[in-house]
Amino acid sequence: FNGGDAIAATETLTKEIRLAESIFLGLRLVDGFRVTDIEEKFHCDLRKRYELVIERLSAGNLLEADKVWRLTDRGRLVADAVMSEFV
Repeated sequence: FNGGDAIAATETLTKEIRLAESIFLGLRLVDGFRVTDIEEKFHCDLRKRYELVIERLSAGNLLEADKVWRLTDRGRLVADAVMSEFV
């Protein structure tokens, strides 16, 4: 440390990045996440915002998207690809 600051750099995350990261973290949980929790936190309608993504992932049996969004067993096998759809 040499008496200096231990922080080498900082990064300011935009609302969009924070939203995407919240979705990523939630989908990594086996039980997924409650949609209303993220909608309230970010003041947005996830179903409307990601309507086409949800339809595509649900049709491919990769995502269960109801009150709780969670990856299916198949979706967990390709989790990174699924999550990239939300960026």
